[in-house]
Amino acid sequence: MSNQVVLQLLERAISDQAFAGQLRADFDAAVKGYDLTAEEGAALKTGDEAGLHAMGVEERLSKGYAMYR
Repeated sequence: MSNQVVLQLLERAISDQAFAGQLRADFDAAVKGYDLTAEEGAALKTGDEAGLHAMGVEERLSKGYAMYR
């Protein structure tokens, strides 16, 4: 999977507080419409900054996402 989907999800989580809340409350349901690999889903679910960096996510996005998790 292209990291474009991951980037879209991260940007939405940072800019949309309701979506960020959905991610915290029920991650699997919140990402149901996103085509994520198991690795991407795991990194997003746990807030694994190193894993997100390995996927090419910029530090500012991974740190911003961690703040809203």
